[in-house]
Amino acid sequence: MKHLFMISLTVTSLIWSSGCSDPLTGCTDPEAETYDPNAEKNNSSDCIYARDKFVGDYDAELECDNALAFLINGMTSISIVESSTGSNYVDITLLTDPILRLEATVEGYTLFIDNAIPNVSIGGNFFDVAAKGELTLDNNEKDLSGILNVTLTGPSGSTMDSCMVIASKK
Repeated sequence: MKHLFMISLTVTSLIWSSGCSDPLTGCTDPEAETYDPNAEKNNSSDCIYARDKFVGDYDAELECDNALAFLINGMTSISIVESSTGSNYVDITLLTDPILRLEATVEGYTLFIDNAIPNVSIGGNFFDVAAKGELTLDNNEKDLSGILNVTLTGPSGSTMDSCMVIASKK
């Protein structure tokens, strides 16, 4: 009888403890790099997105080869913030003259830029600006580099330039 009681108590204890365990918490967002498919309850502080490693302020040097060299060559600052568009996007502000605000898609360690900005005032004239390129963050998540192709279309036609971007996170 004593053995039957012990077996019954053990089975009851196992059933009770398995039914009362807390759900596994973790990141339940499949777009996050830290997504946990086994998590039953979301803990958003566990979610790390590809964009997070880019967010910050950078000291940058822009070096354009052709017609835009007079406009945006030299040292500047770049600010990258989370975009309201989604977890795989960032907003980029180039503190050039004029200030350029771009949006980029993030994949791994690369920003993919493909923007059209209408009616940008440059030297008293209005231009449509198209910016397209890729910027890559190195493995230490501090240095950003790549090529940004910029096309200005205005009253007297279009001009395109290829600009090297080299930046370090502050």
